[in-house]
Amino acid sequence: MPMFLSRKALQEAWVVSGRKLSELPQQAPLLSMAVLTMALLAVATLTTMASLTVAITYYALAVMDLQP
Repeated sequence: MPMFLSRKALQEAWVVSGRKLSELPQQAPLLSMAVLTMALLAVATLTTMASLTVAITYYALAVMDLQP
């Protein structure tokens, strides 16, 4: 399913696909840049936290001279 960041981009794609602009639903969904940004930041944060957890665990094991 295609996603559009603006109503103008959605309208252009609608017309290019051979449909009439007047048939475009008024409530057609758009992807909010704010929501997209927050989702990407959340994923980046979780990935960083996971990487740090692994690094700290391996460091602690090395300091205690244990094997993972």
